[in-house]
Amino acid sequence: MTIQLSDHFTYGRLIRFTLPSIGMMIFTSIYGVVDGLFVSNFVGKTEFSAVNIIFPIMMILGGFGFMLGTGGSALIAKTMGEGDKEKAKILIECQTQTLDVGGVLHITITDFGCGIEVTLLSAIPAGSGLGTSSILAATVLGAVSDFCGLAWNKNEICNRTLVLEQLLTTGGGWQDQYGGVLHGVKLLTTQTGFEQTPEISWLSNNLFTDAQYQACHLLYYTGITRTAKKILAEIVRGMFLYDTDRLALLGEMKEHAHDMAQTIMRGNFDQLGALVGKTWMQNQLLDSGTNPAQVQAIVEKVQDLCLGLKLPGAGGGGFLYMVAKDPIAALRIRDILNRERPNERARFVEMSMSNTGLQVSRS
Repeated sequence: MTIQLSDHFTYGRLIRFTLPSIGMMIFTSIYGVVDGLFVSNFVGKTEFSAVNIIFPIMMILGGFGFMLGTGGSALIAKTMGEGDKEKAKILIECQTQTLDVGGVLHITITDFGCGIEVTLLSAIPAGSGLGTSSILAATVLGAVSDFCGLAWNKNEICNRTLVLEQLLTTGGGWQDQYGGVLHGVKLLTTQTGFEQTPEISWLSNNLFTDAQYQACHLLYYTGITRTAKKILAEIVRGMFLYDTDRLALLGEMKEHAHDMAQTIMRGNFDQLGALVGKTWMQNQLLDSGTNPAQVQAIVEKVQDLCLGLKLPGAGGGGFLYMVAKDPIAALRIRDILNRERPNERARFVEMSMSNTGLQVSRS
C-alpha cells in the first residue's frame, strides 16, 4: 500500500509512514555502540577516544541532514495539506537548492584535497627567547596565504599572527614575527590598541655585517629554557594594577629603543654594545626571574670580554647574545664557553643577517 503526504493520516497510517525512519535511527544507534565495542576491545583506548571525539561531529552533520529532510518534509506536507501547492513547490525547490549547495561544497573540498596537512620543522628549542612561536605562526600563515591564493602581504601576515597567538593563549604575537618576516635591522613604532599597524624605519646593517664587526656578534645557547607566557602575564598584570615603577620602566625602555636606533644609524659600535648591556639591566628590573643563577654563572665567565650582553626575549634562559669588544675577545669567549660548558646542550650557534625576510617557495 502506497502512502502519500497528501493522504489523510490515521494513527495506523502515521506509524507505518514513520516506521522506516524509526528503524533507521535504531540501527544507526546500534552501529555506534558496536563500533565502540569493537574498537575499544580489539584496537585500543586511544583509538576509542578518537572515535568518541569524531562521533559528535558526525552527529552534527547527520542532524543537519535530518533537519533538512524531516523538517523540510513536514513543512511541505503541511503546505500541501492546506491546499497551497504553489508554496509547496517553492519549499521543495529551496530544499533541493540547499542540498545542491552542499553537493557543490563537497565537490570543491574534494578537489581541494579534503584539507591541508601542515608539517613544521624547527631546529630551535622551546623557550629560546627568539620569538620562535610567532615566527613559526607567521610562516604557516604565509604558506597558507600562498597555497590558497589569499595574497596577504607581510603586514597582513604579521597582524593575523597576533590574532593566532592570542587564540593559542601564548601571550605573544605583538612584535616577534616582524623580526622574522621583515628583513634587516628595523625600528617598529606602534600606537596603543589591539589592532597594531607598525611604522617601520629601516636602519643600517653595517654594525652587524661589516667584516670588522660581524665576528663580534655571538649567539650562545645556554641549554636553559623558560617560556615567555608566564613572564608576559606577570608584566601585563603589573600594568593593569598600575604598578608605577614598572610603568615608568616601560617608558624608559621605549626611549631606549629610539636611542639604540640612533646609535646604529651613527655607526657607533662601542655605544651599541653598551646599550645592549643597558637593555639587559632593564629586563632584570622588569622581571626578577630574567637572570637566574645558572645564567649569571655563564655571564660572569665572559662579561669582561663583552661590550654588552643579554638574553633575548623575556629572559630566564634560551640564547645569550654577546657583543664582544673585538674579534680577539670574541675568540676568547668562544674558547672559554666551549671548554666550560654549563650543560651538554649548551653550544654556540652561527647567525647571519637576513636580507630577504619571509620567503614562500613551492617544490
